[in-house]
Amino acid sequence: MPNPPRPFPELFAARQALLESYLSSNGEAATSKPKLGLLSTLLNLEFLPLWTRFLAELGYESVIASWTTSAGVQEYARGVPAKVCLPIKAAIAQAKALLATGETDRVFLPTVLECPGRKRREPSHTCFFVQQLPDMLRCELKGQLISAQFALGDGLFDAIEPVLSLAEALHRPVDAVLRALAKAKTSYAEYLAARKRLGEAALLSSFDRAVVVLGRPYNLHDAFLNLSLARHLERLGLPAIPSDLLPLDTIQLDERWETVPWFYNREQLRALEIIRRDSRLFPILVSSYGCGLDAFLVKHLEEPLAGRPRLLLEFDEHRGEAGLVTRLEALADEIEAHLRSHKASITMPAVTPGPRPLPVGKRFFIPNFSDHARVYAAVLRSEGHNCKVLPESDERTLQLGEQHSSGRECHPYTVLAGQLVRFAQEDPSDDGDVLLLPICPASCLLRQYGDAFRILLQRRGLASRLEVWEATLEQLERLVGIPALLRLYQGLLATDVLSTLAVRLRPYERFLGAADRCLAESMCRLVETVVGGRRINGVLSQAVAAMMGFPRLGTPGDRPVVGVAGDVYTRINPSGNGHLFQRLEQMGCEVWPSPYFAELADLSATWQARRLAGRGRLKDAAWQELSLQLTLRARRRLLSALPREVGAIGSASQIPASALGREFLGLTILCGTNQSEFYK
Repeated sequence: MPNPPRPFPELFAARQALLESYLSSNGEAATSKPKLGLLSTLLNLEFLPLWTRFLAELGYESVIASWTTSAGVQEYARGVPAKVCLPIKAAIAQAKALLATGETDRVFLPTVLECPGRKRREPSHTCFFVQQLPDMLRCELKGQLISAQFALGDGLFDAIEPVLSLAEALHRPVDAVLRALAKAKTSYAEYLAARKRLGEAALLSSFDRAVVVLGRPYNLHDAFLNLSLARHLERLGLPAIPSDLLPLDTIQLDERWETVPWFYNREQLRALEIIRRDSRLFPILVSSYGCGLDAFLVKHLEEPLAGRPRLLLEFDEHRGEAGLVTRLEALADEIEAHLRSHKASITMPAVTPGPRPLPVGKRFFIPNFSDHARVYAAVLRSEGHNCKVLPESDERTLQLGEQHSSGRECHPYTVLAGQLVRFAQEDPSDDGDVLLLPICPASCLLRQYGDAFRILLQRRGLASRLEVWEATLEQLERLVGIPALLRLYQGLLATDVLSTLAVRLRPYERFLGAADRCLAESMCRLVETVVGGRRINGVLSQAVAAMMGFPRLGTPGDRPVVGVAGDVYTRINPSGNGHLFQRLEQMGCEVWPSPYFAELADLSATWQARRLAGRGRLKDAAWQELSLQLTLRARRRLLSALPREVGAIGSASQIPASALGREFLGLTILCGTNQSEFYK
């Protein structure tokens, strides 16, 4: 049976033609011009019109890489860690293949940290792996790589650092780089407007069904990464609209979605709302296997589109077109059955509410991620709140977490989800109890745990019994006040110092368990002091003296030193990392963990103050800077009373070699969100 006439042009091809027209509109480059290579994957499939115009204005000819191929990935992406997603492997292969052609001897690889937001102050972060791609390539490509980090928002100061960097790298005056960037942004805006008109025209045409394909630019428009999805949809006679052609700027996301900091996930939420309002549209979400960002988005996919046929496609190297076609045919059948059995209607959204500004419940429970959780609980108790720490994770906790997660989320989510489910099953909680989840304001998957936990409780019928409240230090200040927040910071810093010192001394203890017993006793005294609202300087000094004084066989640094970095929740939770520290010690090593909570809070505050200033929010930036100076002053006071070699533990600026006077040797183990990987 022949397919019915299509209601609008094949939009994937139309978008590509439009993009290419904006590349050629910059004029033919003379062969005498210096050449710079550009990738044709990742975010360049969104920003190529911007970067080609930018380089053209500076007198460079753009050499755009050929499309990704399976042979290219196999040849040029060897040695890339297995856990890295396929789009990153494809980008690495493209960069190496482009240089191998000899058409250019340098690749321009700009890093977009933040995309242009739809409204002022809206979060718009990009993927971690995309941000780190230049660092993955720099060791190998060295001088053949030119890169700069861009936050493409409205902040005037955001452009200063990349402009200065590129002026030096491209040997152009700073004012010329600024003018080129301004003209490039204008050209890119024209491209976006033309692209949007394609989608608007499609929506205005007459049709009874179409699929909207959601995903990041590379998932949508790199045919290698999605197994030529557009071609298969065309063969099925199923009209398709790429989500980036939709009028997404007409959809305003309210504050409830501030928990989602990722630009393209927010774009997909906007697209879902357009789909919800139009009963002719059905979503296909295209993702990469192991994408943690999309793992949390999928949890929201079912809520506004209950009963609407939909499809999730995850691609990696191990995929086949036969399986893809089978799933697409099944979706087409589902859509046909849905249209026959349902009258066209618009469903009302049933979205799980986001976090409240302040929790309503009276009893607080904190996940047991480390001894630091006890300090959080102590501060809340010091201000009159009823607060407890959940029991430590064990095998049953991890099993429950695996049962109630998809396997696509990051590893700490599974551990904490297990604690949440076990608490809900075993504790006779009262209605209105609160699970307090400490988070950071930076772009981290941790910010989406709260949403995922609320959806989990909603589906289990427990949402009325247990409220999930994720809180940054700024939000906690509204609950406990600034003095208590300073005590929290000091308590976290003291816990950082004691935990690190115990780990470094444990391999040399004469009597087995001495370091852990000393740490446990010290933490009990520290918690009591914080609950009582007293100064902790004396308690910390006594605890350090006790640890340094127990009998030892050897001196820290005698053994090979292993630095452990990576995700903080996995790093500090023994159950989460498979008791990694103890295993390394049994192998004859000494572990040096990277900074914990207090140091990360300082780094986050420094970043946040700079980010706010770059966006012209000088009042907020000044307040953030003042808070940072208060905590740094508290840090200096607390650490100054300790022996020099111990006080150095409390500073990220001190590497293991300087802290205890021995050479830093051996391995660095990166505790990732899914597994631990070893690098020499």
